[in-house]
Amino acid sequence: MVAMRESGEPRSNRARRSPSDSKDVVGEIKERASDVLGEIKRSTRSTQQEVKEQMAKVTRVVADTVKEEAERLLDEQRDRAAAKVGNVAKVVRQAAHALHAVRMDKVADIAESAAKQVEHASDYVKEANVTQVWEDAEELARQHRALVAGGLFITGLALARFLKASEAGSEQESDDDDDDAEDEDEES
Repeated sequence: MVAMRESGEPRSNRARRSPSDSKDVVGEIKERASDVLGEIKRSTRSTQQEVKEQMAKVTRVVADTVKEEAERLLDEQRDRAAAKVGNVAKVVRQAAHALHAVRMDKVADIAESAAKQVEHASDYVKEANVTQVWEDAEELARQHRALVAGGLFITGLALARFLKASEAGSEQESDDDDDDAEDEDEES
């Protein structure tokens, strides 16, 4: 039996091929390679599109999850915060009544006005959702940029001062501990 290779032709027939037959085989190989390359490109594009779609879905799910978690946390804290703000309004109203009693009516009116504003804030805290709070904060920042910048600056200064005081306090404690250790060594 005559040995056969991948082409399915006996070796003796392959040896008799002409140069034009070889060119045909090379051309066929090139064509098949081109077809395979085209299929790889189509498959790659399809995979890229699928990955993009999956990433978009994942991004939406993550964003929705974060929003839901923020809303859940806001709901948990909302009642406590509203109650605290309501207590502040109550205290300011009591102060206004006390001011009326001592005939400081103008100051009492200012206190009552402040109490009303605090009550409005309490109602806002009770009723607002995360999206609304975020939008309102952005709008407030846009309308009062100087106040926001000033507030951030003052907050930064206060934080720096607090950190500096904390650092100085811990250094003082460490110095006190060293002094105590020296005193004990001298007593021994």
